[in-house]
Amino acid sequence: QTVPFDTEHFDNNADFNTGTYKFTAPVTGKYLLIYCIAMVSPQDEADASQQYSVTVVTSNKHYLIFAFRHDADQTFLLDRMSVIADMDAGDTAYLKIYMRNGTESVSKLEATDFTRQMFFGSLIA
Repeated sequence: QTVPFDTEHFDNNADFNTGTYKFTAPVTGKYLLIYCIAMVSPQDEADASQQYSVTVVTSNKHYLIFAFRHDADQTFLLDRMSVIADMDAGDTAYLKIYMRNGTESVSKLEATDFTRQMFFGSLIA
């Protein structure tokens, strides 16, 4: 599921879409992409233990940055990371989280599960 970054603090070139939660590279280059997410009660309906992976998805590459498992009684998840992505003008980047409990289907996260989140993209070279 795509992480819902739906509020901007600033966006000088209108490069981020709060409806699709995607950053679009305005020019070709290397981009520093940083994210931070915090969730309360990141569990499935049965409150069972979960496995997570967090991926920064760009138009030309997926960056799997984070994967872990936690017990059913864990009530908070905090993750932050950065990548340098090679992007062409018009390429997009967004954050996906995948949740899995054993062989069960993917859990659906609600926007209210994310208490704090930040996504940042900037041209660096």
